[in-house]
Amino acid sequence: MNRADLLAQYNRLRAMSERPEEWVETEIGSDLWVDGLNVFLSVEPDDFAEAIDRFFREYEVADGQLSSWLTVLHRFCKDMAAEGEFPLYQALSVGMAYLSSRPEINEQMFNIPARIINHSTALLISPTYQAVWAYAYNAGYELYIDMGSDAPAAFRPEHGRIYQRSSSFVGGRVVRYPFQNYSHEMMHILLFHDLYTRVLSTPEADITYFAHIEGSVSVMEEVIMREMMEMRDDLNLIDDGYAAVSTFPEYGKYRYQVLQGKVDGIGPRALAMYRKRFTLLGEGELEAPDNPIKEQILQSHAVTPAEYDSIHPEFAPYIKNQNLHVRWAKQAVYRNRIPTFREVIELLPHDPFCAVKLQESLAPDAWQSGVDMLSSTVLPEPNQAIRSKNKQLLAWKELLYRLAEMRGFLTEQAGGHEQIVLERLYQFAVRCAERYRLADLTAHEEAYATLRAEILSTVATIESTELRSALTQMIEVPGTHLLEPR
Repeated sequence: MNRADLLAQYNRLRAMSERPEEWVETEIGSDLWVDGLNVFLSVEPDDFAEAIDRFFREYEVADGQLSSWLTVLHRFCKDMAAEGEFPLYQALSVGMAYLSSRPEINEQMFNIPARIINHSTALLISPTYQAVWAYAYNAGYELYIDMGSDAPAAFRPEHGRIYQRSSSFVGGRVVRYPFQNYSHEMMHILLFHDLYTRVLSTPEADITYFAHIEGSVSVMEEVIMREMMEMRDDLNLIDDGYAAVSTFPEYGKYRYQVLQGKVDGIGPRALAMYRKRFTLLGEGELEAPDNPIKEQILQSHAVTPAEYDSIHPEFAPYIKNQNLHVRWAKQAVYRNRIPTFREVIELLPHDPFCAVKLQESLAPDAWQSGVDMLSSTVLPEPNQAIRSKNKQLLAWKELLYRLAEMRGFLTEQAGGHEQIVLERLYQFAVRCAERYRLADLTAHEEAYATLRAEILSTVATIESTELRSALTQMIEVPGTHLLEPR
């Protein structure tokens, strides 16, 4: 993209910013949001010309590579931020002009047209957020939403997608989703997708693992937040995404002050230790049962009395919410051990990357950046062809997971009296696993449609109307789930 192209896009965005009330109802404004509006209301044409001249003079990009642009634009923003607020705005104007002209930046992350609020700004100022997006993009991952339904969210990262409540989205003419929620859910899929349906160890240890994973992913929010605040700590997206937490305002305000260095004796590490420790220490059914893995985490994630006294009053309501993941974990541990469910899951090869990440996450200082978290120093080039191929492979994998859930549900509900159907569903799962394992995409659409039709034909032989309807919906309605957890 050359100077003239960037200038033309700047002029377009500058004109749009003159109508703030309309800005937030456009697709571009839904992404660039308040920080983008402030940038284009502040950066005059001469200021922008000065910024792009400096950019092309002092920085070198591989023009056809989005990954190169992202990396260099981040460095440009960081260098300019060191000079002051307005130079940062100038750098952001260049970055926003570039990213807003690249459709893949804020498309294809959902099953319907939608925009991630503050997404482009987050890409420009957080390398970890950049990496999460680029890897998730190529992997074919997405979030799924039915805006016409009030169905609850369903946590199924093994599908390569997570099903979101319609209430999670921001209302308006454009469907919008918070950037911090996007990165959180994508980290779950990227790092641990293979583990959630597996038997990893003893039931007690697995409960600990699953609850600990939530704490580990949540801690990475502070890594992204810290990277953003290193640019400038008063940008709107930081307050909008992390500090102004409407459900737990004390928690949001407190961690913001900690990352600003305004809480005596408390730093980011203390927050991480507290979060991961007390996610496991709920009360009653929300406490992870004692086992060697829990003991290992508690010993390595120590919190001093002074740290506890400072953090706990502000974090306590939030941590009680986090403790609910222990209940989810207990339900998952039960589901994963249903024999008819498990034998389908074991048709898939284990992903060694996820196993490595689980072990890494047990260390108190596990990941301090996207490089640590994803074990890669190179930002991958977002590639539509790679994404499309991986989405097709994920379709086979998702269908296999649905068949596993159908078999587990049928066993639980019918008491093993549908042996012919159970065997047929297993054979369908074998075909899915072969397609996925061999990366066989020959005649994908036709083969996939044929198998779905065969599954529905088999389900139609079930005598019970209730069972037949439930299993049919599992194939026909994407957000449907039959087994706990949901």
